[in-house]
Amino acid sequence: MWKVNLRMIVGETRKWMAGAAIFRSRMIIATVLLCISSASLYQAGAEDWPMLGRDGTRNGVSPERGAPTVWSVEAHEDGRLIRETRGVRWAAALGAATYSSPVVASGLIWIGTN
Repeated sequence: MWKVNLRMIVGETRKWMAGAAIFRSRMIIATVLLCISSASLYQAGAEDWPMLGRDGTRNGVSPERGAPTVWSVEAHEDGRLIRETRGVRWAAALGAATYSSPVVASGLIWIGTN
């Protein structure tokens, strides 16, 4: 009778240990996947400005090279061109008030305006 109970206890312990090992390996895999996915979420590309100050460091200096240092938008007066566009790739008409800093992400620019 004692041997049967001991065998049963040993068998149950082995099952529990095997289950714990599987659980532990699954937890390790889940933790690694969580770390990888969260790192990719918070890693903004050099061209992305997801918040005021570019990223969490709040350093508004762009790491990009070759950015224009002088620019102007095309201007007309009495139907004549008085100033050509220089250093600007595109322009858009916005409202009278801006409510946030621009956000650049995945090739899109978001501006809070009226």
